[in-house]
Amino acid sequence: MNDTKLLKSFTEFANEKGIDKPTLIKILEQAFRSVIIARYGSDENFNVVIDLNHGGLQMWRSCIIVADKDFHGKYDEIRLSEAQKIEPDFDLGEECTTEINITDFKSSEISLIREHVLEQLAKFEQNMFYEKYEQLVGSIVTVKVSCLTKNYTIVIDEKNNELFLPIKEQLHQDNFVKGNIIKALVVKIIVKRGKPVVLLSRTEPLFLEKLLSFEIPEVLDGLVIIKKIARIPGEKSKVIVESIDGRIDPVGTCIGIRGSRISGVSKELGNESIDIIQYSDNQQLFISRVLGSVFIRKLDILQSQIIIYVEKEQMAKAIGKNAYNIRLLKKLLNQDVNVVEYNEKFENEKNINVLLEYIDEWVVIELKKAGFFTVESVLSVSPEELEVKADLETETVNDIYKILEKINKD
Repeated sequence: MNDTKLLKSFTEFANEKGIDKPTLIKILEQAFRSVIIARYGSDENFNVVIDLNHGGLQMWRSCIIVADKDFHGKYDEIRLSEAQKIEPDFDLGEECTTEINITDFKSSEISLIREHVLEQLAKFEQNMFYEKYEQLVGSIVTVKVSCLTKNYTIVIDEKNNELFLPIKEQLHQDNFVKGNIIKALVVKIIVKRGKPVVLLSRTEPLFLEKLLSFEIPEVLDGLVIIKKIARIPGEKSKVIVESIDGRIDPVGTCIGIRGSRISGVSKELGNESIDIIQYSDNQQLFISRVLGSVFIRKLDILQSQIIIYVEKEQMAKAIGKNAYNIRLLKKLLNQDVNVVEYNEKFENEKNINVLLEYIDEWVVIELKKAGFFTVESVLSVSPEELEVKADLETETVNDIYKILEKINKD
């Protein structure tokens, strides 16, 4: 194989992979020098010149001329008789430059060059792939479904690189078939068995946030801020928004005229229901909005739980279908939440919270879960009944009664 044909094959391969000429030249030079080292023991006195534009390759060796009898086969020496074939005027001790032709290489050496170049090109391609997707973590990519497996949907990007969308990161509506064009969030890139692996997601809250920024210019421009998102992927989401400009209605801006903006995002997510909610520093107002603007009669804020009191007729609305409202509120507040039916007697009787000064909070929470919200409601039942209903130990129940009796006396 001549040098032009060999270089052309490498150039075409590099072009397909998007590898630039300077990088290819560097890899080619390393490959040829590795064979030179294998043949001569060193590459110190060698010069390799590669011209990809014209497909040219030149390799030169600089040697010191020695007498034929003193020649010991060193890479940096040449016999006087051989040097004078190149230039008759050459004399002992002078430097002579000889050209190495690729046709002088053995087929095994050509194979080593090819293997080295392809290996280095593959490594460089992997490095480019890693660097590209490392910068894209947290961004949305558009990809094509290539293969469906038990644990992953394998997709490819515009350069046919394989990316992985785990089944657990897909919506239950995502019934993909080969050839589908889909959007997904780049979650992370890991190295597995020496190769970079890109993992995608369609269930992350950030995926919804990025989709909204595509559809809503005010979000992209920072005029409307998405403060937090809670998702039950494929089912329902709550998006908390705030405007930095008092003239802009953040909710209406995100929804669009007749839902024009939010509908496209919902469709991408398998018709996931998306509630846009305006943020408020007033916790009771904020919680009311998250629960569908229910009227909250009372808010009981404990360290580890918030108890929301609403009228009986609003209980179902507050909890929401499949308890979506409560489940999403817990995610937004990062706190346990309980909705209970409001009773007028709560206003006239002592709140069970008075126990908090004397006993661990978890005990009060268990009492409330069992429906005991006032001191009077606890004292209205026997210790044995309280023990069963609140699932408390006898010793704890006895302590509760002693404390409540003391409170009542005071």
